Amino acid sequence: AAILLFWILLVSININKIVSISDYISDEGNNLSTTSQSESSIGADILSTFSEVNSSFQIIVRNPNGSIVSESMYQKVASLVYNITHNPKIGPYLSPGKPYSSIYSDADNLLRTILSLQWYATQLSFASIHYVWGGIEFFSLTWIDQYNSTNSTSLATTITKQLTTNYLETLLDSFNESRYYSFVDVFYDEMSKSFNYFANLSTPTSEEDVFNLLSSIIRANSTFISEVSTDTRQTQLLELLSDNFNSSEWQNATYSYEKIAEFLFDSNNSFEVDFIREVYDDGNIQGFIDAKNKYLLPVLTMESTIPPITEDIILTFLRQYTNYKESMDDADTTIITFNMALNHLNEEGKAAYLEILEILPSIKEENEPLEIYATGIDLFIVEISQDYQNQAKKTDLIVIITIVVILLLVYRSPILPLIQLFVLAISFGVSRLLFIGIGSLTGGLDSTSLIILSVTLLGATTDYCVFLMGDYLLNLKKTNSKYSALRTTLRRTSKSIIIASISLSFGFGGLVLSSFALATGMGIAGIIGFLTSMVVSLTLVPAILILLNQNVLTKWKVNLKIFQKRKGSIMKYVKKAVQKPKKVLLVFVIISLVGLGIFIAVPTDYAQISSAPQSYQSRQGLDAITQHMGTEYISQISLLFKTTELEPFIFSNGSLNFKSINEVLIIIEAIKIETNITVLAGLSHPFGRPYYEHFQNTSLFVTEEIHILMKNFVFSDETYAIVYCGSQYMEGDKRLDEQIKTIRKTISEIIEQREITEWQTYATGFAPVLYDSKTGISFDFNLIFLFVSVTITLLLFLFLRNFFMSVRVLITILLSLGISLGLFSLCALIFLGGSIYWIVPLLAYAVLTALGLDFDVLFLGIFQDIYTDVKDSEEAIVEAVDQTMNNISVAGIIMAATYFSLLFTSSIHMQQLGLGLGIGILIDVFVSRLFIVPPAIV
Repeated sequence: AAILLFWILLVSININKIVSISDYISDEGNNLSTTSQSESSIGADILSTFSEVNSSFQIIVRNPNGSIVSESMYQKVASLVYNITHNPKIGPYLSPGKPYSSIYSDADNLLRTILSLQWYATQLSFASIHYVWGGIEFFSLTWIDQYNSTNSTSLATTITKQLTTNYLETLLDSFNESRYYSFVDVFYDEMSKSFNYFANLSTPTSEEDVFNLLSSIIRANSTFISEVSTDTRQTQLLELLSDNFNSSEWQNATYSYEKIAEFLFDSNNSFEVDFIREVYDDGNIQGFIDAKNKYLLPVLTMESTIPPITEDIILTFLRQYTNYKESMDDADTTIITFNMALNHLNEEGKAAYLEILEILPSIKEENEPLEIYATGIDLFIVEISQDYQNQAKKTDLIVIITIVVILLLVYRSPILPLIQLFVLAISFGVSRLLFIGIGSLTGGLDSTSLIILSVTLLGATTDYCVFLMGDYLLNLKKTNSKYSALRTTLRRTSKSIIIASISLSFGFGGLVLSSFALATGMGIAGIIGFLTSMVVSLTLVPAILILLNQNVLTKWKVNLKIFQKRKGSIMKYVKKAVQKPKKVLLVFVIISLVGLGIFIAVPTDYAQISSAPQSYQSRQGLDAITQHMGTEYISQISLLFKTTELEPFIFSNGSLNFKSINEVLIIIEAIKIETNITVLAGLSHPFGRPYYEHFQNTSLFVTEEIHILMKNFVFSDETYAIVYCGSQYMEGDKRLDEQIKTIRKTISEIIEQREITEWQTYATGFAPVLYDSKTGISFDFNLIFLFVSVTITLLLFLFLRNFFMSVRVLITILLSLGISLGLFSLCALIFLGGSIYWIVPLLAYAVLTALGLDFDVLFLGIFQDIYTDVKDSEEAIVEAVDQTMNNISVAGIIMAATYFSLLFTSSIHMQQLGLGLGIGILIDVFVSRLFIVPPAIV
C-alpha cells in the first residue's frame, strides 16, 4: 500500500508538468547537427561569426503565365517583400545589414551603386575641371597683376595662390562642388612650389606665359597630383584631365561631358554623353535616383542598355537570380532570400518562422495566379517540430488503444488490462518527469526523443507487466497462495527483467556516444524509458497483485482449442529444430547473410527536407526550386579561404590584393575543371565567371564597378573571403559526395603546388555538412556496434557466469538482426522511398540487440529452472519454449505494435524507424526465440 501510495503521490503532485510537457520540449535540431569539429562545421562557425545572418528562408515566386521580370511582377514582388518585412513578428528580426535579397532589390542596389558612383565621378570631373583649368586661368591673370605690384616672384605667387583658392571656393560653391575644397588647397600648395621654382629661373611676362608654364608643369610633371587624393580613380581622372584637355573649353559643359564620358566609358559618343548628362542633371542628386527608377526594368528585361551596364553583366545577373536560359520567356521563377538575425533556437526566431508558416496561405491567395512557396532549413526544423509534437500525442493514443485491445484478447479479463494500464500511466508520468529534468540539464530534448520515449516506455512496461502477471497466473494455478505464487514469479522473472532493462539501457545508451544530436537524444530517451519501466514494474505490479483478491483475476471462459492446436504444431517444428541444430543454424546463417547483403545494397538516405512529407511547406518550396530553378541552387558548396595577415584580400587602404585573389581564382578554375561544378558567385568570380572577363571594356568605371562587387565577398576580417558554388546533383547523391571529395583534394594539391600552405580553406555549406555527416555516421555506427557488443557480452558474462553462453546469445541476436535488416530493407526499397534513413541501422542494432537479450535472458531463466528438475537439455529447452512462448509472443506483439504505430506518422523517417524496429521484434519473437535460440543452446 505504501509503494502504491508513493507512486500515486509522485505523479499527482507533478501532474501539471506532465500534462504540459510540450512547454519543456526543445525544437527539433538539424538532425545532422553534430558536436564533432568537421571541416564543414568549422567553416559554418566562421561564416556565422562574420555575418549578421544566423538563419535564412527562401520565398520562391513563379509566374505560370509569363516572365517573372516585368513591371507587374516587380510590383507583386515588392508588395510581397513589404508584407513580410513589415510583419511585426518577422520584420524586427531580419538582419539589419541585408534583410532580404531578390532580383529586383539587388538589381536596384546594383544600379543605385553604379549610378551614384557615376554621379559622383561626374561631379568630381567637373570640380577637377573647375579647380584645375578655371583655377589656372584665374591664377595666370592674378599673378601678373601681383608681380607688377610687388616685383617679387615668391610674394606674387603666395598672394596669388591665396586669392585663387578663395576664388575657387566661391566657384565650387556655385556648382555645388564644395566637398572638394580640400583638393584645391593640396593641389595649389604643390603646384605653387613648382611654379615658383620655374618662375625664378625665367620670369613670365604675360598672362599667357603664366598659363603656359602652369600647363606644362601639370602635363610634364604630374607627381604632385597623387598628393591630392589617395584614391587611384581620382588621381587617374586628374591625370586624364591634365594630359588631354583643351583648357580654353573649361567652361563649355558639352565639351566637359565628352571628356568625362572618355574617362568613365572609354568612349564619347552622343548616347553616352547624353546618359551622363541625364544622370548628373546639372548637379541635382535626384538625377541619378530618377535614372535608376527609369532604367531598372528596361535594363533587367534587356529592352534597353545603359553605358555602365554591359549585356554580359545583365545575363549573368539574370542567371543568378532567376531560371533564365536563352530568353526572357524562360525566366518565370525567382528566389527571394530573407536573412534572419535570429534562428529557430531563439524564442523570437521560432515565433518568426511560425508566423511565416501562418501567413503563407494568405500570401498565396493574395498573389494568385502566381505560385508562391517557402523553404529553408530553419523553417523545416520549426515545421517538423510542430508536426512531431502533434504526432507524439497521436502516437501515444494509438499505442494505448493497441495495447488495450491486445491485452483484452490475451488476458480475457477486464481487471488484468486495467492493472497494466494503471502501471503504464504511472510509468508514463514518472518517465516524463525524468525527461523534463534531464532535458533541463542537457539543454532540452526534442519531440523526436519524446516519441521514442513514449514508444519505448509503453512497450517495455507492457512487456514487463506481461512477464510478471503471466508467470504469476501460471504459478497461481499450482498453488492457491498468492504470496507463494508471487515469490516464485519474482524468482523466475525479476532477474531477467533487471538484466534485460540494464542491457536495453546500455543498448540505447550506445546512441549517446554518437556525435549527432538526434541519435544522442534518442539514446537518452531510451535509457529513461527502460529504467523507468523496470523500477515501476518491479515495485508497483507486485504491490497491486498482493492487494488484489486472486478471485478477481479470473479469465473469461473462451474456447481456445484452435489456438492450442496451432501452438502444438509450432512446438513440433521447434522439436525438429532442436533435433537437427547444425542444419537449422546453417540455414539461418545463410538467410542472415543474404539479409545483410540486401541491406548493404540498398542506398542510405541522409536527406532532410527532400524526404519530408509533401504536406510540409518547406518540402514544397524545395521541390519548386529543384523543378524550376535547378539543383545548383540547393546543393550549394561554400568555399571559404583564409590567407595570411601579410597578404589580406583587401589592403588597409581599401584596395584589392590581386595577388591573393588570383590564388583563389587558380583554385576555383582547377575545381571547375575537375568537378564540373557551377560557380554562382564569389571573390574571384563576382558574377560566376573570372573577374577579368568583365574587363573587356577598359573603362575605369566598369573596373571600379567590378571591384565593388568583389569586395562584397570579403569579410570584415580581410583575411577571409568566400566563393559560392553549386552542384547539379541532389542531396544524398553519391556523385555529389565524389565532387566534395575531389574539391577538397584539388584544393590541397593546388595549395601545395602554389606554396601557400599557410592558407586555411574550408568547404562548407549544406552539401559538405551532409558529406561530413556520412563519415561521422559511419564512425558512430562502428563505435556503437563495438560498445553495445562488448557491453552486452560483459553483462551477460556477469549475470550468466558462462562466457560461451554469453557469446552464443550475441551470435543468435546478430543472426536475427541480419534477417530483420534484410526484410526491412526490401520493404523500404519497395514501399518507403527506396532508401534507408541513416538513423535506422544505428537504432535497430542498439534496440534489437538489447531486446533480443531481453527475451533470451527470460527464456534462459525459465530453462535453467526446468533443467534443474528434468536434467535433460533437449527436453528442458522444448518445455522452456512451451512455457515462455505465450508471454514472449504477447510481449513481442505489443512492443512491435507500439513501434508499428510510427507508421501512422507523416514522416517517412519515423515510418522507417517504426517499420524497422517492428519487423526486428517480430523476427526475434517468432523466428529467433523459436528456431534459432533453441538449436544454438543445444
